[in-house]
Amino acid sequence: MLTKTGVEIRDVTIKDTPRITRTFTGLTGNTQIEKAWLTVKLRESAPDSDKLFQKTITTTVSADGQITDYDPAGGDLAMYFELAAADTASARVGIPYRYDIKVKAVLDPKVYTLEKSLIFFIRGVTAAAS
Repeated sequence: MLTKTGVEIRDVTIKDTPRITRTFTGLTGNTQIEKAWLTVKLRESAPDSDKLFQKTITTTVSADGQITDYDPAGGDLAMYFELAAADTASARVGIPYRYDIKVKAVLDPKVYTLEKSLIFFIRGVTAAAS
């Protein structure tokens, strides 16, 4: 599986709770996926412990999201990640952060990075949250 690059995520409002949805088609290998991660860091070389946030999802619905569809024979994969206000609370406006989406296969130890690029944050106007 090749990594898709250059797919920037722009204008994520700090402390909002957006859903990041992804669909991948034409995946090869007839491999079933059991887990996916969305990781956001300031520097690509930073350890995961220095992340802005990381979401981990499976085929079961969770607060972080879900792998919603995977057709190993057809090579299609769909998923979404749910961001919480706390995930982006310390993000800085105008700074490009690095993100990737990585998946793990069920029957083998292989891990694949499906997408890698930049994510940018903006500040909202309304401070109310309830």
